[in-house]
Amino acid sequence: MISIQVLRGFAALLVVLVHSTLKAQSAGLGERVFEIGHSGVDLFFIISGFIMMMIGARENNFFLFMSKRITRVIPLYYIITTAALCIYLFNPSLINGNNGAISILHSYLLIPAQGKSFLLSVGWTLSYEMFFYIVFACIVFMKSSAKGIAACLILIALVVAGRYSSNVTVHNFMSIILFEFAIGIGCFYFYDYMSERLSEVQSAAVSTVFILIAIAWIGFQQDPIFTLFDNRVLELAIPMMFIFMAFCLCEFNFKKYKKAVPVRIMSYIGDASYSLYLTHLFALGIVSKTYAKLGVENYFVFVTTCVVVSVIGGILCYEVVEKRITAVLRNTIYRKPKKLNSGI
Repeated sequence: MISIQVLRGFAALLVVLVHSTLKAQSAGLGERVFEIGHSGVDLFFIISGFIMMMIGARENNFFLFMSKRITRVIPLYYIITTAALCIYLFNPSLINGNNGAISILHSYLLIPAQGKSFLLSVGWTLSYEMFFYIVFACIVFMKSSAKGIAACLILIALVVAGRYSSNVTVHNFMSIILFEFAIGIGCFYFYDYMSERLSEVQSAAVSTVFILIAIAWIGFQQDPIFTLFDNRVLELAIPMMFIFMAFCLCEFNFKKYKKAVPVRIMSYIGDASYSLYLTHLFALGIVSKTYAKLGVENYFVFVTTCVVVSVIGGILCYEVVEKRITAVLRNTIYRKPKKLNSGI
């Protein structure tokens, strides 16, 4: 779906924006932080839940399902993490700017460690991503109609269990954030039902309402009800859910205007979103060091440069590294054996 690719690009840019403004703040260039940019991660989780339902209907083998997910996520993550490790061993401050504890082992295992960070600070999201894949892989043998319901029930049970666990690792893994994958699954059922029943005009109208609800939800973040719950799912995932559904219902428009420059650009950034997500912190560090030496102190120039350099770096990584290793691994793992001639 083109709308999904555009949303991936949108989510990646949200994350880059919030980290760029945080970097500007730490450099003393301003206090404004694009807080809503944190929701890019929540949007990624919702997209994952939706996508797993789309492709999960065609899968029924645990090992094949997991091998596809692992080859998609782990190789590039290990390459970028190893690059971060080399930099860390040479100059720890370039990777660990806040001087906190870092666990190299846990960085590669993608298992959170109490009081310690990953070499790639964004790696924590991949811990949840891989955990969700394992959960979904456990029910791929079920009928397509039951997979989503079973996955949601398991996720809810895990979150409830995590709330009452005294084990830190279990508590971290079974965070309420897992609900966001369930939201994505729910969005799949909603889209699957509504897309066949709404006309283009009706879909556009419903999408408009969803966008307005998302804007209003974000606008009322300071309402006492939000501060009362202090819940990431409530504050960030819900508005992203409405935006996600709005985009999906407008898939017909994205297909109609797929050759339009904005759609092509955002779709391409969506293709490169994983590389962009993993590499953008390196770009921010380079821009920050360079501008400090040049004496540039303009907030908007700094943030804009961070975003542009991050996108360029992400695209380069996508074209030079990600696409190639993905192609090689797919050809190696999924290549069908050649039939041997009997010679008779």
